[in-house]
Amino acid sequence: VFLRNNIGQLVAEEFSDSGVAIDAIGLTYAGKAWTIDAATTAIGAGHSFWGYGGHDVFLRNNVGQLVAQEFNDAGSAINSIALTYAGQPWLIDTATTAIGAGQNFWGYGGHDVFLRNNVGQLVADEFNNSGAAIDCIALTYQGAAWKVDTATRVIGTGHNFLGIGNDVFLLTGQNQVAFGEFNAAGVGVTSGMVFITTAIAGATSVNPTTSIAGTAQNLMGLGEKDLLLRELGGALHLWKISVGNALIGDLALKFSDGTAASLGITETVTGTGQNLLGKGGHDIRILNAAGQAVIWEFNNAGTVILAQ
Repeated sequence: VFLRNNIGQLVAEEFSDSGVAIDAIGLTYAGKAWTIDAATTAIGAGHSFWGYGGHDVFLRNNVGQLVAQEFNDAGSAINSIALTYAGQPWLIDTATTAIGAGQNFWGYGGHDVFLRNNVGQLVADEFNNSGAAIDCIALTYQGAAWKVDTATRVIGTGHNFLGIGNDVFLLTGQNQVAFGEFNAAGVGVTSGMVFITTAIAGATSVNPTTSIAGTAQNLMGLGEKDLLLRELGGALHLWKISVGNALIGDLALKFSDGTAASLGITETVTGTGQNLLGKGGHDIRILNAAGQAVIWEFNNAGTVILAQ
């Protein structure tokens, strides 16, 4: 929950499912209280919108402009930009909410915010580093608005999960993973739900702190679709998914010493392959915080046998 306190400072508070406070921080900028006026409202949160691995809050300011802010773990502002389109403020109405962030959804290398507009339709916006809109499309499926309910949020993006478009992954209010794949015009090619079973995942839902780190096709050579999931703390899992969207395998990746193969919050999966390092394994290409490409090659048991 985001509060405006008695001096106008924005305070970010997080609570457990039972209503117990986990953290509460008065946000700052350059060592000073980050203050907002009484007409500004917080419309949603996300992670790493600007790519710094921080915590995002999206504000609708006093003129209706959307503002994207990212803060570090101590609550200090890393970046804050009022978003624009064609040189003008990017305005949203009071019924619109932000339900998640991502990177490169439309393929321009930008920063994504997903909005649920006043009719419940999901809108995918991509902005450059200066906060100027590159592309913004209200998504459709089978000729109608692609709508999401108020309990659903975006947990990741990808490309070609089903081989034909731009992917958005959602977590429903029941902690189920849903997806939609869209062409360049924002028209849904397909949408669906990943069917999770206790026999494979140990539960019929996912932890709400889980995010989607990337997608692949046939990474394990079984003809499956693949999702790379990042748990809270960074532990990386490979989900193998059948043609019918059923979860058929959950592989926890690990290093040779048994520790979890963890993906940093600023690191992204940029591709996959086979035997790229010559060890006969399966490969994940990762872009680290320094902009360097790293390859993990792992065996069928999920053990990383070489990383470089």
